[in-house]
Amino acid sequence: MQKFTEWMSDQSIKAVDVEKSYDDMLNELYSFKDVGGPFEYMEPAKVLKEVSPTDYRVGVSEHDDYLVDSGYKRFENEIYPEKELMDLLDEYIDECDDEIAELEKDIDDLNDEISELQDELDDESTELASRHDHEKEIEFKEGEIDGIKVKIEAIKALIEEAKDSIE
Repeated sequence: MQKFTEWMSDQSIKAVDVEKSYDDMLNELYSFKDVGGPFEYMEPAKVLKEVSPTDYRVGVSEHDDYLVDSGYKRFENEIYPEKELMDLLDEYIDECDDEIAELEKDIDDLNDEISELQDELDDESTELASRHDHEKEIEFKEGEIDGIKVKIEAIKALIEEAKDSIE
């Protein structure tokens, strides 16, 4: 299973362009139309950016904070609509849970095979050479089970990492 960050890159969600969002807000709230003349068509965001770049950067930063406080979430230094991001996280967790269920089924199948081999080992009519082969096969299958358990724990860790990475 991929990390959430890698998995997300294949999804259709787009990060908010905070600077563009700030520019749009400024241009919507303020206008030079009342001033008229050559200023009538100037964009307030562009004027602020050119005249006072420090104030502009502070405004962008405050707009970033405003977005996070009003229905957006920060993930990997980007801002996303909260509902879309959380829906994707739920989808990712569902896919991880499906993979865990498949792995747990594989463990059950291997345990069934081990039980069959144990039954044959318990049968006293089983030849010595065959008994040795069965013991080796049981060890191999137990090793496979241990490997699958490690994969399951890794997937669970990926889920927790994904949850923790969203602010």
